[in-house]
Amino acid sequence: MKSKLFGNSAKMALAALVTCASLTSCYDLDGGSAIIIPEPTPQTVSYVLTGKVTDAMSYQPIADATVTFAGGTATTDAKGHYETSAQSTPFNTDVTFSAEGYKDLVANPGQAPATSGISTKVLDVEMVTTGHDDHDHDHDHDHDGGNGSGGGTGDGGVDGN
Repeated sequence: MKSKLFGNSAKMALAALVTCASLTSCYDLDGGSAIIIPEPTPQTVSYVLTGKVTDAMSYQPIADATVTFAGGTATTDAKGHYETSAQSTPFNTDVTFSAEGYKDLVANPGQAPATSGISTKVLDVEMVTTGHDDHDHDHDHDHDGGNGSGGGTGDGGVDGN
């Protein structure tokens, strides 16, 4: 009879332990203080826009071009490359490219949703000189079959990814 009673007590203790473990808080055995098990928090996402700015006719890089976006500005290096600082909002608004001797170019890179980490969007553009009429040189290149938008505006070409 004693072994049956012990078996039931062990089962009850195990059930209490399982119940306690399944709750968001439990009491420890020493001081009765609560141990809170936190809910998982969503990961932080940082968005970066990068790419290359080139001349639409010669395909040569354009140095010192200014890239203006909602979070600030970036400048291209000697090879025409730029990279924005990380920001907390996606690049799904217009980005303006300007350089001396070239028509301003406005593009919208779009943005695929990201859940954590760094989401990098590549946007390569081709700018047209101010003295050139570019009706036949509109370019829209998508190097990797990306999901962004892009397209020429009559003022230059955009490579949206």
